[in-house]
Amino acid sequence: MNSKIAPQGKDETGEPELTRLVVYIGRRLGGDKKENIAFLPFVEGENGWVLPSNEEAISQQYRPAKFPKLQPGAVVSVTGPSDSTINFSTLRYVRMWEDEAARLRWAARDAAEHSRFTSYKMGEKQRNELHAQLEPVRVQIQRAVGANRAALIAEVIRYLL
Repeated sequence: MNSKIAPQGKDETGEPELTRLVVYIGRRLGGDKKENIAFLPFVEGENGWVLPSNEEAISQQYRPAKFPKLQPGAVVSVTGPSDSTINFSTLRYVRMWEDEAARLRWAARDAAEHSRFTSYKMGEKQRNELHAQLEPVRVQIQRAVGANRAALIAEVIRYLL
């Protein structure tokens, strides 16, 4: 994955920093249920720099402290000490990706992923509130034994329905 433009000096550890072009393809919900942002690096093809054909396998996800205000399909230059690290303070808008169909696909996925993240966060808060309210009932059911436990569970279900 060689999407380098040019070396740009060295970072604080003495490693050379690279500036390269990437395409912002939108937000993604990470495995830890936190919102990430995803970029596709350009790769060298027969006719110059192109995007990789397998987007999901090659996209790089990050969780910056502050999310950049970019539209999916924005081509940006970034600087970092390696191909897999981005210093977000160096992010510079270059242009929009030419392929409108790809931009629309990325924008639709971005909206869907952001909606999933928002739903998950709201759902988690509501679940926590419900669990806090149901805790006294749960404790009573745990303390009950045998037929009393079954009767108590039946009463709770009858009341809820």
